[in-house]
Amino acid sequence: MLAKLETLKVSLSPTTGVATVMLSLPASANALTLRAFEELAQTFAWLDRHPDVRAVVLGGEGSNFCAGINLSSLSSLFAAGDSQGCEGRRNLRLHGDIRRLQDAVSSLERCRVPVLAAVHGACLGGAVDLICAADVRYATTSALLGVIEADLGFAADLGTLARLHRLVGEGRARELALTCRRFSGSEALSYGLVSACYDSAEALMEGVQAIAAQIASKSPLALTGTKAELLYARDASVQAALDHVAWRNSATLLSEDLRKSLDARAAGKMKGAAVVFSRL
Repeated sequence: MLAKLETLKVSLSPTTGVATVMLSLPASANALTLRAFEELAQTFAWLDRHPDVRAVVLGGEGSNFCAGINLSSLSSLFAAGDSQGCEGRRNLRLHGDIRRLQDAVSSLERCRVPVLAAVHGACLGGAVDLICAADVRYATTSALLGVIEADLGFAADLGTLARLHRLVGEGRARELALTCRRFSGSEALSYGLVSACYDSAEALMEGVQAIAAQIASKSPLALTGTKAELLYARDASVQAALDHVAWRNSATLLSEDLRKSLDARAAGKMKGAAVVFSRL
């Protein structure tokens, strides 16, 4: 059971199996507090374990997706470090704090089902870390994105520098991270960071929910296997990735899901949504 949340709102459609996670601090443009990071990690671990969840949509309440990390929370990390022991011990504690924040962002990537990010309004700093850990990203044309950490005086450390170049290419990632310039949702589309743009926040959520439902209609074994193999292949050689997926499919290919899909196609029902798959 998911504990009571203060910074997020979570819902699950029993019809589609799509879970919706909304950042819910609209008064501060959904800037991520330390509590928000804790709840993100808890929530995505719970979604990963929930057998009825087949896809997740991540969005933000109000006028913005997320303005990044809450600066008061960032200051509190330094204040806590300054009051605790010698410099070596302070540095070690700060390292642990950073790793916990990284782990919260990476919980999107670890979640066994596809995670789709829906970006409107501001998506700055830590918010870019967050969407880079999602599987697919969508935005409004007018969304404002930016890798702004260098402007604040530090290197982005929660995932952007590890993931962004794999999404937009090495040169573009360097340019965005070093200049800290803001760019629009339509620019993000041209860079390959997002897969489609919408004219309004309402159209964005409607469109992403529809895409998530279409993804969720597919075989759970196929979805979780595809996500896992894409992540493995990202960090492995081609041959290692081929070997890995061969072992996976030898273990899961002869499944009820495949039989149902083949039977439906033989009967002329060519759309995957016509097949009802069991939960994992």
